[in-house]
Amino acid sequence: MSEAPTSDPSRTTNTTSPDLSIRGGASIRHYRILNDKRTVLTKDTESNVAIYDVLKATKVNDLGQVDLDEEVKRRNKTVYVPNWFNVDLKTGVSAFEFLEGNETTFVYRPLRC
Repeated sequence: MSEAPTSDPSRTTNTTSPDLSIRGGASIRHYRILNDKRTVLTKDTESNVAIYDVLKATKVNDLGQVDLDEEVKRRNKTVYVPNWFNVDLKTGVSAFEFLEGNETTFVYRPLRC
C-alpha cells in the first residue's frame, strides 16, 4: 500500500474561502422599557433599533441605525405604570415574561422578525 505524495492536488485541504456560508440574524443586545410599560426599544448587533409592543407581542417598527438613548428620550411619556413584565435577551431575541404578583405566569418568545 503506497501513500499519495503530499503535493497531490486532490488531497490538499487548504481553502482560501468557504464554499458556502450561512449567515444568522442579528442578536438583540440592548433594550429599554419606556415609561408606559408597554413599549420596548431594542438595539441589535448591527446597531439597528426596533420598537416592540408588549401587549400585542409584535415588532411595531424598525427605526434603522439611530441612537437608542435619543429615541428613548424622544418617546418616553411622563406616566407611572407599575412593572408587569420582564425582558430577557439570553438567547439573542427578546423574550417577554409576564408577571402576576411575584410569580412569572407566562413567557412569550417571539420569532425573529
